[in-house]
Amino acid sequence: MYKITAIIHKDGGNPVRWEHYSEQKMSKKECADRFSCDSVAGWTCGYRVVLENYRCRELRQKKR
Repeated sequence: MYKITAIIHKDGGNPVRWEHYSEQKMSKKECADRFSCDSVAGWTCGYRVVLENYRCRELRQKKR
């Protein structure tokens, strides 16, 4: 299990602290792509996010 934390910056918005738990390790680019949006004709102009203080660390499982 991995704990992923970052601060997300989107244009026009306040920074948001993000925390996620995942079975697979994720790179900084994979996380940024998860929150970015490509432009869709007639719907949105698209936006990219910037991640700050990105950290992906493995959590140790307790023995039962």
